Amino acid sequence: MDTGHTTVGITVNEPDSDLFHDLLNLFDAMVPPNRSYTHPANSDSHLKAARMGGSAAVPISDGKLELGTWQAVLLCEFDGPRTRTVRVRIVGT
Repeated sequence: MDTGHTTVGITVNEPDSDLFHDLLNLFDAMVPPNRSYTHPANSDSHLKAARMGGSAAVPISDGKLELGTWQAVLLCEFDGPRTRTVRVRIVGT
């Protein structure tokens, strides 16, 4: 699955609000939003999404995502809120 957006990342991780907060703090520390960048306006959002990546591959078995007990697919919005589209591709073996 992928987003097709340059300021959104996708990852598989635990869907926990404390983790969301920690992830945002980590990305803000790595790529501060108030720093002067060459690209105008939302450079930090582009850089954060590039660091995280815009796609994830998840196995499917019997029509269901094979995720661990504490796993979920997380869409990480770095420049929003905005309306986003996620594309899902199912590839056979």
